[in-house]
Amino acid sequence: MKKIVLLLLAFGYILPVTAQMNRGMNNGLSRGMNDMISTSNNDGKKEKKDPIVATMEYLKKELSLDDFQEAAIKSYLLENISESEKVNATSLNPEEKREKFVQLKNTFDEKTKSILTTDQIALFNNLSKESKEKKKKKKKKKNKDEEN
Repeated sequence: MKKIVLLLLAFGYILPVTAQMNRGMNNGLSRGMNDMISTSNNDGKKEKKDPIVATMEYLKKELSLDDFQEAAIKSYLLENISESEKVNATSLNPEEKREKFVQLKNTFDEKTKSILTTDQIALFNNLSKESKEKKKKKKKKKNKDEEN
């Protein structure tokens, strides 16, 4: 009898804790269901794409990069990522980190523009503007979701 009571108490404690945990993870049940559906469609293998490869494919497609430009931008991108990781590892306050990240982005943009043609620079600027707009929309949507 004691074992049954202890088992019920343990179960009564664990159930609400896991329910709270799932709720905090982007509506855990719906996310879990989506993961199961997408996993079942891929035979249990989720495709994870390297962000550098994805970025390079996107830029190559959008800017029509030649081989030299592609190699140079890839090296700039790798350098930018390593510098970003160094900044992230430091114990700077968030405002200083933000400033460093802005400087890194500006440096990356300047280096990238230095090897692009004038038409490619215009496209690159448009891509940057679109990216900023998407981030702003996501941020606004996230803020609305947090309010509700």
